[in-house]
Amino acid sequence: MIWHLSKNVFQIPLMRNAIIMVFIFVGFVIAQNKKSSWEWQNPLPQGNNLYGVYTLDEDNAVAVGEFGTILKTSDGGNNWNIIYTTAGISASLRSVRFTSSQIGFAVGDSGRILQTTNGGITWLLSPMSSSNISYKDIYFATPYIGWVVGEQGVIIKTTNSGKSWERQIAPTMKNLNSIHFISGSYGFIAGDRNILLKTENSGNQWDSVGILPYGDFRGVYFANEKLGWVANRPTRILKTTDGGSTWTSSNVLAPYLELWGLDFFNPSYGIAVGEKGRIYSTVDGGSSWIVNKADTTVSLYNVSLKSPAFGWIVGEYGTMWKTINVGNYWAPLSRGFRNNLRGIKFIDTLSSFAVGERGIFKTINGGSSWIQKYYDEKVNLNAVDFINQSYGCAVGDSGVVMLTTDGGDTWSKNILYDTISFYDVKFLSDSVAYIVGEEGIVLRSVDACQTWTTLSIDTNKTYKSIYFIDFSTFFVAGDSNYIGKIFKSTDAGISWVTQDIQPSLRLNSIHFHQTSKGWAVGKKGSIMISTDSGRTWIPRISPLYSDLNSVYFINDSLGWAAGGDGTIIRSSDGGVTWGLLKSITGNNLSSINFLTSNLGWVVGEGGTILKTTDGGGDEIIINPPITKPIQGVRLLPNYPNPFNSYTYLPFELNISTPVKIQIYDILGRLIKEFNLGYIDKGRYDNPFSNQTPIRWDGTDRNGNDVPSGIYFYRLVTPKFQN
Repeated sequence: MIWHLSKNVFQIPLMRNAIIMVFIFVGFVIAQNKKSSWEWQNPLPQGNNLYGVYTLDEDNAVAVGEFGTILKTSDGGNNWNIIYTTAGISASLRSVRFTSSQIGFAVGDSGRILQTTNGGITWLLSPMSSSNISYKDIYFATPYIGWVVGEQGVIIKTTNSGKSWERQIAPTMKNLNSIHFISGSYGFIAGDRNILLKTENSGNQWDSVGILPYGDFRGVYFANEKLGWVANRPTRILKTTDGGSTWTSSNVLAPYLELWGLDFFNPSYGIAVGEKGRIYSTVDGGSSWIVNKADTTVSLYNVSLKSPAFGWIVGEYGTMWKTINVGNYWAPLSRGFRNNLRGIKFIDTLSSFAVGERGIFKTINGGSSWIQKYYDEKVNLNAVDFINQSYGCAVGDSGVVMLTTDGGDTWSKNILYDTISFYDVKFLSDSVAYIVGEEGIVLRSVDACQTWTTLSIDTNKTYKSIYFIDFSTFFVAGDSNYIGKIFKSTDAGISWVTQDIQPSLRLNSIHFHQTSKGWAVGKKGSIMISTDSGRTWIPRISPLYSDLNSVYFINDSLGWAAGGDGTIIRSSDGGVTWGLLKSITGNNLSSINFLTSNLGWVVGEGGTILKTTDGGGDEIIINPPITKPIQGVRLLPNYPNPFNSYTYLPFELNISTPVKIQIYDILGRLIKEFNLGYIDKGRYDNPFSNQTPIRWDGTDRNGNDVPSGIYFYRLVTPKFQN
């Protein structure tokens, strides 16, 4: 991509798939430590989605996935070397391929190409690696000649082992998902919407192949120039015996489920994988397929087979399987549960409970191992609290309340309101507890969660989180008609008033330390702090724009918040400023809990449980552009650039004036306008000050996400347009 800056217009490449910025604009700095202080406790060895795998031999395999994750084993999967944000990128890696035992390549989102020359121990980012396009697959026909395919019909080729790449012309702009070559000249590419391409001259010309049943093709494999297969959506596998001129189709293997990967040991034995843990196998060259179910709670994304008999499968939330007998048996190489977790409560340094979809989990060894204490396919729990080692209560969707009196070994279930979800439960004393949830519901128990009385209901409100600062003064964070609000009660929850706060998106969590200091967090990085026992609330700026789902302070100064895209932030000054912590996942995080200033846990989707013993480690410092003297009424470079979830649009004024900022697409159409009203002179470029820049989240004026591409913005005043 060519980057240029005209006198009056700045370009904003919008990258919806990248997690953090990957192009360093002038003056923008990202500094981070090399090693995260968070460790996986569930699933193991790690829980990021794995999208690609390559089998070197029975003992050696490499897998790649979300958050720039690369795993390498050299002992058959007993131990793994794991790298996160490999080569400094957090974009998802989609495919991996080795040309020898030492030289390998991985490709992924944002046009990323990584290379290793030491068997996958370390990886470097290719200098050719810069694009808005997501690369889906890579294949090398020889150690020197290889191809990468991706979105929007992209095909690139190397003839010198990845030192340089050149674009090849494809007869389509549709997404290309899988590539396979029989020789250095004869190959096939499968893509969305009925696309199957063929070349007989090393990609100098690509032609469409035959007439196939309509679908999205996710995997392609050819045994020779005549015999081949493609995986189709809906779940069918197509076979050709004449090089693609005609095709026969298998029966629908699993209606409405996706097929994601396809590979063969030899022309007779093949494996396909897909949603809900499906593993499809053939022993007759694809004339018939048998389905097995590995783990129906996750999707399987890729399979890599090696003749004569062994191979690997990878999938959602770090799932891994291995075979050494032509797929007759697949041994799991990852362990742990993958239920989405929504709440956690540590009673002491050893005992804790995590709750979420379909169950309740307990640890008695600080999270080193977890045991499922309750399972119900129809139960989704959102929060849990314990008053002592024996008594605990959990609440969830469809009005469910769970109670234990024996330390969580057994649980009883009660349905109070089957149409209302409960979002939080907290004990006020040994016997008194409160529940809040949808429709502004507040319930109270005076007998340790055995029976409940409804105190209030307001269908225009949603209560997400409750906290008490004394026996009569309560606060709730949530929303009213989708506008973020903080509600206060001074009569122990019987009546509630809406706090006077600046407009906010939905607030998801509230926490107080002692009685004076309070914090609330919510959608798109919303943060509110109070230093006067909740009488007034001041908005603060988050380092990122991801949703914040949970906040916890260990004292008046030190606290953490966690949320979407694996975001974990920390404040050491009572919430005035926040620093981003180096995470090891892009999974959404729902609840965070600390016992000391160093010891803490966070839980989230896919069974994610992370632990830290040093407070979360060093902070990633995100600085705005370097300050210069104000030169006039003008825009400044946006940052980050490119961006995923948000970008700042800074500007400066040497006079006080009404200001508008307008965003246009490449065709000159107005996408969004920020009418700022009358603005005092100054530089609006620091999100951690009172002179904050505009923050654009990549949506149009109707709140819809705009497509990836280049956008322009300008500053308009009564006398100037910049």
